[in-house]
Amino acid sequence: MQKDRFISFLLGFILPLFTFAIRKDSVNAVTMVSYEQQAYDVNGTLALRNNTNEQIKNITFIITYLDMSNIELDYDEFSKDVDIAPGMTKKIDIPAYEYERGYRYYKTKDKYGSHPSTFKIKFGLKGYNNHDYKTTEFSELDESDKNNQHDYQPNRFTDYLHTIGICFAAVLTLAFLIGMYALVGVMARRRNRDTALWVVLSFLVSPFVIIIILLCSGSKKN
Repeated sequence: MQKDRFISFLLGFILPLFTFAIRKDSVNAVTMVSYEQQAYDVNGTLALRNNTNEQIKNITFIITYLDMSNIELDYDEFSKDVDIAPGMTKKIDIPAYEYERGYRYYKTKDKYGSHPSTFKIKFGLKGYNNHDYKTTEFSELDESDKNNQHDYQPNRFTDYLHTIGICFAAVLTLAFLIGMYALVGVMARRRNRDTALWVVLSFLVSPFVIIIILLCSGSKKN
């Protein structure tokens, strides 16, 4: 009985340590080496180190932005396709934080000199080599494409006018053809010819051809 209690106590003590070790290894599998962002840069450059023994193909992480007093300002979550060999460091681009307002990373030497809008970042790994994840790429081009997609909306008024124009053209064409067949009938009647026969011939051949024939044939004497 005492032996069973001792084994249970031992397992209860070892399992939390084992879980903590796994969690710690997972958190430190990929770490941030450096970050660069000058004022008005569209993208920032993040250097990541692969601390595992496997090739990392994709990664999901959170970047937390802080002011110089280490107060959190904002955060973003990213999912990126990467190719980092074991023990190696790779640089990837992510959208620059507040680039339109001239923000810069506090460790980056800025060509504009001193700038009050400096910030720090904190890297947090969420996962890597996940085969079920969807890559989320954030870049100036992607945002532009999204804006273009939002700007393009079907114009119902234009489509309505286009439909009316097609219908109007169809009505005019039909009216013109009916007028031509009617003209064939009038010309045949004035020339003392069988009106129905010549109208049928205009359907079979062409009203333009029949009109020319009637003009050349002249009137038929009874």
